[in-house]
This record gives sequence, structure tokens and C-alpha cells, in this order.
Amino acid sequence: MILFIFHGYEETAKQLIRPIESLRTHYPDSPLLLLWDAPPEEDCRVKMDLISSSRHSIKQIYCKQRLKPLIHGGAWTYRFLKIGLNEAQKNPEIKRIICIDPETIFLRKIAKEIPQSGIFSNLVNNNRVSLQGGALGFNLDAVTKLVESKLLFSKKFQALKYSYRGSKNYFKNTHISCQDAIVYDVALELNIKINNFEEFSCYPDFQADKIDRSKAIIHPVPLDA
Repeated sequence: MILFIFHGYEETAKQLIRPIESLRTHYPDSPLLLLWDAPPEEDCRVKMDLISSSRHSIKQIYCKQRLKPLIHGGAWTYRFLKIGLNEAQKNPEIKRIICIDPETIFLRKIAKEIPQSGIFSNLVNNNRVSLQGGALGFNLDAVTKLVESKLLFSKKFQALKYSYRGSKNYFKNTHISCQDAIVYDVALELNIKINNFEEFSCYPDFQADKIDRSKAIIHPVPLDA
């Protein structure tokens, strides 16, 4: 069983509705968490509460502190992995976790076999090697290693090279961490195997004409694609 984890921010809350609906179309009974990196604005919270209380069966967690700013390094990833590990301990059927970004949709159920150990993702090299985080998968052996090592808290991951495109204006004039690059480097340090995720396709800058609809999961997808 897969535990799916979506992340929400007040800036992207409205973009979550279509991805959640697409997932639930193909995985109606899978456990689903929605983690808010700090509580969303009230109007968005109402929208998501309505979805959660209806047909989608979502467990929402409103985190007290926003951890995506670069100053927190890999703490954002540590938090959702720790929460996911706790959920797996309560439900032994959960064998892996897939973290889903906003603007990621499911076209169908995953058909190809998922690797049984390590991390499953695709690699990207845009001046640095990192994972493609639109749909980032972890088997529980990898989750346990990442959580127990606590390497995600290393201060070296507060360096500017781990920021989102080196940008300072993505969220409120604050450097935002690129967790995909941080996880990649920690996985290398811990000798965690990184497997190719053949059912996921990622294209830059919302190029809807290049979407590979043979894949189960695609990212990013504009709302009108």
C-alpha cells in the first residue's frame, strides 16, 4: 500500500483540488495526508475542509512552523518523512510513501512495478544534480535511514546552492529550499539506492504540449491542460 502525501501552502491551496481529485479517481482507498506548511488562509482552508469531509477522505495536518525557507535546511523533508513513518507504524500495510507536489496529476493507476527498496524518482541536471520532486517516492527502508540519521538537519543544507533556483522571490522575498537537491545529496551520503520512476514524467515551465500522457503521473500541469 502507498501512503500519498500532498503539501499545501496558502499560495498554492487552490491548485490542490484537481490533483487530489485525480489521485482519488485512481486510488480511492489509499491513505492520503495533506500537510500544510503553516496554516493556510481561511478561505482556502474552508475549501479543503469541504473536500476532506466529502468523498476524498483526507487527513489534514496544519503544521505550526513553515519549514520550506532555506534557513531550515532539510527539516521540511524530515517532518513529512517522520509523519509518514508514524502512519506506517500504525498501518503495517503501508510499504512506501509518495510525496506529491501541487500541479501534479494522475492520469491512471501506476502499472509498472515500483522498486522494492530505496528512493524512486527521476534525476534532473540543471547546473546541479537533483531529484524531480513532483512525485518523489520512498520505500520504508529509505525513510527509516533518512529519519534516523538526522542528516537532513545538517547546516550545510542552508547554503544558497540548495535554494530553489537560487531565487529570493518565490515566497515573500525569502530564499526557499530545494528539497529535491537536499534529499539527493543525503541519499548519496547514506548510500540509499535511487531508482528510476518510470511512471512519472516531469516537464519544465508548464509546457503542456510536451506532456507525456503515457505516464501515470505528470508534473507540472497547468489547470487548463
